[in-house]
Amino acid sequence: MDIDAVFQKSVACAVNAIGIVLGKNPVLSHDGAIRVERLVNREDLVINMGICNAEWQGILTFGASREDIARLVDDPSSELALDALGEVLNTTAGMVAEADETRSLFGELCQTSPVVLEGGTFYPKAQGVQADVLLDNSTIRFGFSMRAVGQ
Repeated sequence: MDIDAVFQKSVACAVNAIGIVLGKNPVLSHDGAIRVERLVNREDLVINMGICNAEWQGILTFGASREDIARLVDDPSSELALDALGEVLNTTAGMVAEADETRSLFGELCQTSPVVLEGGTFYPKAQGVQADVLLDNSTIRFGFSMRAVGQ
């Protein structure tokens, strides 16, 4: 198993989790999943969650504009939509950590608590994957990266 298989699986997990939790039919943007040397998420609202063990640390991120967040659920409250996006992230992190592709390469990984940020964030240099997921006239930016502890 290689890291690209894990990255591709993570994107599939993100799309699947969005569909399950939000009851929507998400699709990847025409660009698909893009391999990156450092995650970038400069959306208005960003939710991050770590997955790690003694040897590896990773981060999963979802981000969206305030307008897109408000359109994600039937309630115009962006707080409710942010909670829903947090559930999507939690579900995605669990799916990624339990995937055969991930476990064979990184072993058992524990999830951290989600962290909500406003105005984007700066991520450490670590190989990863990013993808824009489209649904109901909204875009959610997904990202996932992994690196060895101490790098």
